[in-house]
Amino acid sequence: MMKSEDVDSFVAFLEKRGIFIRNYSHIIPNHCRISIGTREQMKILKDKILEYIGQQR
Repeated sequence: MMKSEDVDSFVAFLEKRGIFIRNYSHIIPNHCRISIGTREQMKILKDKILEYIGQQR
């Protein structure tokens, strides 16, 4: 689970980049669920999360 102030924006950001995660805001406010497979997928996700955070500043 990951918390985000704007889960919808975060989910949309990743979807535009081919990464699909689950928006869990309907169960736990401001949270999404991320399932990761390989090490390479983890690195790609990490890089995209950092890109998203950088755009929010």
